[in-house]
Amino acid sequence: MLLLAITLLIVQAAAQACFYPDGNRPPADFVCNPTAAVSGCCAQGYTCDLFGTCRYPGGRLFRGSCTDVSWGAGCPQWCISTFLLSILTET
Repeated sequence: MLLLAITLLIVQAAAQACFYPDGNRPPADFVCNPTAAVSGCCAQGYTCDLFGTCRYPGGRLFRGSCTDVSWGAGCPQWCISTFLLSILTET
């Protein structure tokens, strides 16, 4: 029975895709809460916290992606402005 439950969680997590606010898909983000209808996602190497924030080792915090392509209420609602993102990601 436990094996069946684990298998179902893996299948559900594999079926969920992550999206940025602009609708693009990140290359390798993972779903933070695979049992939730909508969940935040973080990049490999990060950990998810309870608020949908992605934490990199060393304490840096980031807003990751989300399983809801329309970025509804279940997604982190900070740093989603395209203008702000373009400023923050300039190199």
